[in-house]
Amino acid sequence: MIYFLINNEYELCDALIHSKELGKENVFFIIIKHRDINLDMLGDGYLLFESPFVSRFGYVDLLSIWRIVKNIRQLNKGNSDTLIAYSLYDPINVLILLQFKSKLSQIYLFITAPMLYSDTSNCLNFWQSIKNIIRTIYIKTLALNFSVKSICRQSILMYSVDREYINGKISYFKFDSVKGVRNYHVNANVEVRSRIDNCIFLSQPIYKQLYCSSEEYVSVVMEILIVIHNNFDIVYFKQHPGDNLSVINLIKNNVKENNINNIIFLKERTSVEMLPGKYDFSHSISFFSTSLLNLKQYYGVEPIYVYHLIPFLRGSKALKETSIVLSRNEYKFIDSFESISPEYKSNLCASDNTLGGVVKF
Repeated sequence: MIYFLINNEYELCDALIHSKELGKENVFFIIIKHRDINLDMLGDGYLLFESPFVSRFGYVDLLSIWRIVKNIRQLNKGNSDTLIAYSLYDPINVLILLQFKSKLSQIYLFITAPMLYSDTSNCLNFWQSIKNIIRTIYIKTLALNFSVKSICRQSILMYSVDREYINGKISYFKFDSVKGVRNYHVNANVEVRSRIDNCIFLSQPIYKQLYCSSEEYVSVVMEILIVIHNNFDIVYFKQHPGDNLSVINLIKNNVKENNINNIIFLKERTSVEMLPGKYDFSHSISFFSTSLLNLKQYYGVEPIYVYHLIPFLRGSKALKETSIVLSRNEYKFIDSFESISPEYKSNLCASDNTLGGVVKF
């Protein structure tokens, strides 16, 4: 049996596409829920758990954690099983991975945000470093496995395991981010989107990550919006859940003062990856949001990174690594904000291989 370990709806949608190829009778979904998920698209082949770690006090809810692991232990039959995990952001995902590996199952990581995966930590400030240490001690103790560690990549805290626990890493593009682990590149089976002269701008609260002040952030965002609103029919603006309302209101006031009428501020609190089903746009624009690649991988939306044009982002070590990864895949960087247009093509191409050619069952 092939088990997909997922945390949100867009991962579920992606896994469902692959389940058609693999055969639905061969696939089972383990859902560690972080956000609302539409389960109407599923049949009976799934287990759903609320992640204890969504709650502020989840780290002490050991009974809920034990119940989830117990259910997984009963589910996992052994070396005939394969686990495909989309992320190791949640400690429960790590515990499930280790449970499958203890029964000699095949383990694959589906890397949809490759810049977040490496063997080193890149914390941005002192408090994140302290939090990183605490999480490392916690997960080692909880998992009774001292090879597990917590890492920080682009201000996101997540987990990693030794390479010996992973049979391979799967990605849609040729991101070979970790040496010593076999990398497989597969096709996402997405439909090529027809040209639509609409785009979406994804806000990022980088002013909270000490890259810049909120005033500098608003200034750069407005510089981008003033240019792109002339090049696209509609510009959707999606604020980040971590954005300060005062900063967003300042951007809205600036848009109004500049008489820009084709920028629509979206009110949805859903993840960006669920928006293409509701809004039509062919390009996504942001500083270095992981959603840029997700939208490309899942929906064929062209990603436009702008961090390399911003003076206070250009020198970041983490973003230099991002540039290396993108360049390795022949990504076409824009040379100015004026280059952001409906004609832009990123040059990112997925593999022709199928997931069924990688996973044996």
